[in-house]
Amino acid sequence: MTTATSSANFSQAASGSPAGIQAWTGELVGQLIACGLVQTNDTGQLTISGSGASATTNATQPSGTGVANTVGYVCFTFNDTLAGGTLSTTALNNGGSGYDGGGTHTYSGITATGATSGATCTCTVTVTSGVCGNMGTIAASGSFIVGEKITIPNSSLGGSGSGASWTATALSSGQPVIFRLDFGGGGAVTDPQAWIRVGAGTNGAGAIAGSDGTSRMTQVACFQNSAPQSTSTPYTSYFCVNMTYGVAWAQMKYGGQSAQTYQSAGGFVLFRTSSSTGAASSSAICLMSNSATTTGSSGPACMQCMPWSSGAGSTIYPTLAVPASTSWGAGCAAFNAGNHNTIFELTSTLENSTVFVFPAYTISPAIAFSNILGNVLTGDVAQGTSFSATIIGSTALTYLQAAGICGSAYPSNTGAGANAGVVGTTLLYQ
Repeated sequence: MTTATSSANFSQAASGSPAGIQAWTGELVGQLIACGLVQTNDTGQLTISGSGASATTNATQPSGTGVANTVGYVCFTFNDTLAGGTLSTTALNNGGSGYDGGGTHTYSGITATGATSGATCTCTVTVTSGVCGNMGTIAASGSFIVGEKITIPNSSLGGSGSGASWTATALSSGQPVIFRLDFGGGGAVTDPQAWIRVGAGTNGAGAIAGSDGTSRMTQVACFQNSAPQSTSTPYTSYFCVNMTYGVAWAQMKYGGQSAQTYQSAGGFVLFRTSSSTGAASSSAICLMSNSATTTGSSGPACMQCMPWSSGAGSTIYPTLAVPASTSWGAGCAAFNAGNHNTIFELTSTLENSTVFVFPAYTISPAIAFSNILGNVLTGDVAQGTSFSATIIGSTALTYLQAAGICGSAYPSNTGAGANAGVVGTTLLYQ
């Protein structure tokens, strides 16, 4: 399954039972996994019970607000072709204990295997006092995935242990994508909030490697900081994971934090840049989020783009905020239609039953169109409706009229011009 939809309550109690936060975080994580996203081997993550929309986590009830008072996290990794790369000898956490009964022994020419990728390499490992340290030399390396489990069988390490197990924390090639979702309370402990941070590596215990603004994206809010409209009304959510095009997105609880039913309560869109044919390119990974900070907002959605022009993560673009106080301008400038009105202030774009998609831009730092998202008038395609379109290249793809994404008010808003209509954001949905 690559797409999913679900309808469930959106609540978070002030005290007592954590059932509310365990349900909505479980729905978010469970649906992403059901759509095919791969969880990493990082330690310390929330426990997930059940599957899909009915999944729950063991998140605790927030006792404070904001990102400083998170109550649990999960980490995910992309497992598409572009994500694969060479395993680094310095990118593995400790391999455990109990292998050959003590002493120091070096084992050469043994095979390590990636649990997610199935990739293998020949390596050297030293066991000291029953503890298997980091890998030494790697004679050859396949297409490993950052965040996956790396194992060596017990038979290769003296036969007295259970086999070495590491987490692939970084790669020395490829375009790896790893991200972390944290959960907690927004403006109040009763306001559901999630935060996302994207990078190219991890420390094996959930910390995304790098520095904000250069080798990893800045941690930002996924939801508004306001209270749900209702804690007993089921709200619709949509999810998509497509590793052919390098995209993973979630849009949660339409109408859940605003009386405007076209507006989601929050979510994120994580996607690779597109080539001139519309395929996923190796230029950059882009994030659409609720705001440019860890404080939620009902204003424009925001964009960060992380290229690999100088290795696994370099300068994050755009480098300047537009407008400076609120965002990187992704909710406005990234869309050809602008944040309010369409080109020529059109009130309909239907021609022979074919809808026009106003394309979105990415920056890596080259400016290019995206095959993943754009703008479509909601009068032409109603919110929650899927349709076929060809944005780049010659291949028609399926898109969903997601309208107000990431809990933002724009670009889905009544146009400032002469009856410009309501412009909604459309997302790849296949």
